[in-house]
Amino acid sequence: MGIDFSDVSSKDLEKILEETITLNKKIKVCDVNTQTLYLYHTDPNYKNYIKACDYILPDGMSIIVSSKIFRKPLKERLAGIDVMEKIVEISYRKDYKIYLLGAKEEVVKKAAEILNKKFEKNVVVGYRDGYFEKVDYDLVIDDINQKKSNILFVGISYPKREDFISYAFDKLNVNFIMGVGGSFEVLAGVKKRAPKWVQKIGMEWFYRMIQDPKDKFKRYLISHSYYVYLNLKYLFKKD
Repeated sequence: MGIDFSDVSSKDLEKILEETITLNKKIKVCDVNTQTLYLYHTDPNYKNYIKACDYILPDGMSIIVSSKIFRKPLKERLAGIDVMEKIVEISYRKDYKIYLLGAKEEVVKKAAEILNKKFEKNVVVGYRDGYFEKVDYDLVIDDINQKKSNILFVGISYPKREDFISYAFDKLNVNFIMGVGGSFEVLAGVKKRAPKWVQKIGMEWFYRMIQDPKDKFKRYLISHSYYVYLNLKYLFKKD
């Protein structure tokens, strides 16, 4: 499919995170699903962003299925929200600090409160909504750095998310940066995530679509059609 996915498991995340923070390194992590796979092949700026990431995680059962078809099986699906929740749990045990950036003010505030209440300590040391302009980038960076966080989760939509992270990467004093899409809305209870059984059969995208058909139907139709095209293209190329 043209992307060199990182073959890591959820268990590998703790080792990656611990090594990154202990050695004071800085890494950029992203997850790719069927929709962002389409962007990767049609938007040069997005493609460059993905290629510059240290870890590219497979978010979507369709990606896992394709990896098996092409005999390069990936260990497991790593959805952005699952990775975030795993890293929050690790941060609680290791005393790492997290900053949440994105969504509406009331949403990101509630997400931070829920996480801190769940782990009974301030694992989230700072947060800010995602409604700021490019001229405010440096102010946002300063606030993140002042909170002395190790981990930054960016819950802003494409393409502003990639633009901000690319601009801020060298200026930030955090160790781990990852875009997590609409994960804050799910944590805050604004949006519902598909049941586990729906996730396991690879139909979470459909569950999201029926919740917001006006916004997602056309996008999913285009991206899923392109996914089928890519698989056929690589299948025949292989043969």
